[in-house]
Amino acid sequence: AQDSGKVAMVGYTKLYEPAFEVAKKEVAVMDDVRFVQVNHLHPNNSLHIDQFRTRKFDDAPPELVRKTQEARKAAVRDAIGDVPPDAERAFFTASGSMIHDLYGLRSLFGVPSAVANTEVWSEGLAISTTLEYAAGHRCVATWVDLPELWDFYETLEVYGDSKRVVVSYGTGFSRVHSAVTIQELDAEGQTVRKQPAVGWESPFRRELRHFHDCVANGRTPRSPVWSAKDDIALIIDITRAYVDGGPITKRV
Repeated sequence: AQDSGKVAMVGYTKLYEPAFEVAKKEVAVMDDVRFVQVNHLHPNNSLHIDQFRTRKFDDAPPELVRKTQEARKAAVRDAIGDVPPDAERAFFTASGSMIHDLYGLRSLFGVPSAVANTEVWSEGLAISTTLEYAAGHRCVATWVDLPELWDFYETLEVYGDSKRVVVSYGTGFSRVHSAVTIQELDAEGQTVRKQPAVGWESPFRRELRHFHDCVANGRTPRSPVWSAKDDIALIIDITRAYVDGGPITKRV
């Protein structure tokens, strides 16, 4: 992208969720963050995709499919080496779905200083990892596959001494709108709770509008391709913390 002068942007949809944008502004003025928690309970995608009219095609040349699969396997070996099947599956889970939680955390708090620990169970379809941040707080991020239940449950929760910000996401697709709840102290020291109204436009559409603006008007992408390198490195470290059974400090 740099050599060609073209715009390259990662499809990081959550960054364009109106509820996340509100939460980011609220978290930016918090100076007492103590704990962050992510809960991502994921049903089978087909339960939601079936609500849309979709088209699938099978006209990719078999040789191209084979080469792509081989390249993918080689990339995984290069990233995490030869690991048990549950660790490899957890790696794909983190990079394919939990990634939406991880880049959201990076957008709010930067790159964690260490992965304190990672637990994997249910044959790699359940992950819980604890991330340490230089500012002193920690995040416990959990992703669990619950294939038969319809409800999609995903939250981002930021807790400070005097303020709490909680984002509740709808489905990973676009039928249900997300919401943000803020709990804080007013001028008289009373606890107040508010839920600001947020825009209803699909984050997918907002993301495409932003990409068009970057191409047409030279704006810098909110999620440039190079920013994904930190997320890939973190996913590798999350996997290594499970395989090695110990903390993984930030790689320089």
